[in-house]
Amino acid sequence: MATIQELSATSPLKIYLAEKIYECLWWMRRYENQKRATLIHSMATILETDKYARGVSDLQAWVMDALYTNRLDDEFSELLGEHNLTMETLTQKAMASSRSVFENLDQMIALNAKTLAGFQASYEVVVNRKVNAERMRLQNALMQRDLSAI
Repeated sequence: MATIQELSATSPLKIYLAEKIYECLWWMRRYENQKRATLIHSMATILETDKYARGVSDLQAWVMDALYTNRLDDEFSELLGEHNLTMETLTQKAMASSRSVFENLDQMIALNAKTLAGFQASYEVVVNRKVNAERMRLQNALMQRDLSAI
């Protein structure tokens, strides 16, 4: 795994923490992707003329494909015009209708960010354990020398 190599994790504890760091990052990316998918689905739903359609209609599938691929051509602009919308107003309406989903996803991202910070701090402690022990040993030796001089 790239995270293990990047962090030069060799001991079981370091490898475990590196895996947990990777896992947190993976989930954060996944939640960000889910936010985008939610927005695009909401935009497609707004542009659907048959409000009683079950599942994903052909129009919704076409709109979602266009939005995922960033293919906002003349045909897409005409569809927006039929609904008296611009890309900005469509985005605003979709964000407003998906607000609670976004809030939940943002909470999950924040939780993973907090967890990630904890794993990173733990990893740094493990990596710097020998350096800190040597620093404390040198400080103790310096204090003993100073006390002997007094």
